[in-house]
Amino acid sequence: MIDRDPAIAAVSAQLSSVRLAEQTLPELLQRIAEAARDVVPGAVEASVLVVGEDGETVLGRTGTVSEQLSEDLVGPIHPRRIESARIEMVTEVPDMHAETRWPPFAARAVELGMLSWLALPVPGPLRGARATLDVYSSRPSGLGSAGRAAAEALVREVSVPLANMHALHECQRAQVAMQATMARETLLARAHGVLVGRFGLSVEQARDAVATRASATRTPVDDLATLLVADAERGDFSDADRYRPPAG
Repeated sequence: MIDRDPAIAAVSAQLSSVRLAEQTLPELLQRIAEAARDVVPGAVEASVLVVGEDGETVLGRTGTVSEQLSEDLVGPIHPRRIESARIEMVTEVPDMHAETRWPPFAARAVELGMLSWLALPVPGPLRGARATLDVYSSRPSGLGSAGRAAAEALVREVSVPLANMHALHECQRAQVAMQATMARETLLARAHGVLVGRFGLSVEQARDAVATRASATRTPVDDLATLLVADAERGDFSDADRYRPPAG
């Protein structure tokens, strides 16, 4: 049986005690990052990054330095193999001055005063997403075996709360997307209805008329629909009359 570090066990208990509905995914990631900074020996900065299947990124970090380095890890400065390494296995750089695999990132870390780095994938089902804990020290070999052991224990402890929070986050995103889709469909239906009522067009003809004007004027369909509906609500059909079909 693996002995649990009391400080890490306390972090796990604290995270598990907060109801999912009372926090957001960014807030949970922030708590995990702060816990890593506090319980991993040698750590001075930490961040937790979740990258969704659709490319959405959600970050929790302890300060501006870890935020900048996290942005570099998913931005143009890093080769793709750095990302593969971070999400598949523990990645450790004991001395950024001597790092030769990822020179641009190492140079950036040195510039920001972070001279050693440890990255660990967070285990657990995240619905196609991936999560990584990044821990930084201001000294070469500043994390060492004790830091690695503590970080590994921490990601094990936070994996379940993170998986649960991520599942809720995805459900909330899906709900927001569904509401946005329904609102858009309602808007378009109302706009098409203006043209149907004004000119006796069929719904399909009204839809084609709006799409044709959107293409001709390089204006988003939604913007044209919003204008049509707003004008009609005021009794102003000057914009709608631009859609009048040719006589004959």
